[in-house]
Amino acid sequence: MDELISVIVPIYNIEMFVERCIKSIVEQSYKNLEIILIDDGSTDSSGDICEKWKKFDSRISVIHKKNGGLSDARNFGLDVARGSYISFIDGDDFIVKDMYKDMLNYICMYNCDICICGICKTENGRKFVTRPYTYKNKEFTIFNSEIAIKEVLNDKIDVSSCNKLYKRNIIGKLRFPYGKTNEDFALIYKLFFFSRKIIVINKNYYKYIQRDLSITTTQFDEKQFDKYYNCIDMLEFVKSNIPQLVNDAEKYLWYQTFCLLKNLYTKNIFRDYKKYDIELRKMLKNNTKKIINCKIISFKEKLIYICISYFPRLYIFINKL
Repeated sequence: MDELISVIVPIYNIEMFVERCIKSIVEQSYKNLEIILIDDGSTDSSGDICEKWKKFDSRISVIHKKNGGLSDARNFGLDVARGSYISFIDGDDFIVKDMYKDMLNYICMYNCDICICGICKTENGRKFVTRPYTYKNKEFTIFNSEIAIKEVLNDKIDVSSCNKLYKRNIIGKLRFPYGKTNEDFALIYKLFFFSRKIIVINKNYYKYIQRDLSITTTQFDEKQFDKYYNCIDMLEFVKSNIPQLVNDAEKYLWYQTFCLLKNLYTKNIFRDYKKYDIELRKMLKNNTKKIINCKIISFKEKLIYICISYFPRLYIFINKL
């Protein structure tokens, strides 16, 4: 087992964290790595730190480019990657020493296309596992593509690109959507669809650090609605390719739409995003009958979705009681 793994690391203004990230990759027990550091137009010393590590380890290559965002940086890496396997690591996170050795071993042993490990998140000094992959306390669980997508749509498998090891041929010409947020979700269900088997292991190898300035903690803005449109695209994809999962896809869309509307009205910013407010509530209203008749969502969820689509301020008022 000596396959080349290409590790793609987008980096932008994270001089306080990037050294820890690179060090955790360099010190992996699996040594046949191609480490691609994408300096996405950093204005701090992040790029210099990358160059320093490049001199230290011949497996490292550094690409300095104009800032284009996370998706663009990852796509740059994919275009130059030579490995038979692909991994994405965010530059302010880090990984456990045996991550690649064990994940590649699981893929080869069970002839899978993607391996997924758990994520240990640190937020305000508190550590917790985002989704404990302890399916019936098993060491690992193997899914076919349909069941894996169903698990994503039911929030059992996270959509992050970073806690996964992929066979290169599964990614092929697929790329992250340029200039969009929620880019992981936009790609992951397609990668699962083109996979035969996905193995999920009960090991928390990926260490995710929540920062105040990270994408996931930025204030609400128009880009937040990318999630809604990604869900619409996902539903159309499911209708065309996996019609047996349409109910799950609709459920996911309704929930994400509700979360966006709740944000708009809780923060009292719905007037600032009037066209989106109208569009999202209209979508839920148009699906009222489906929501009422849906057998995989609770009665409480049905009431919430209907209430926020027709009487959003009443929902917020009731929710505060």
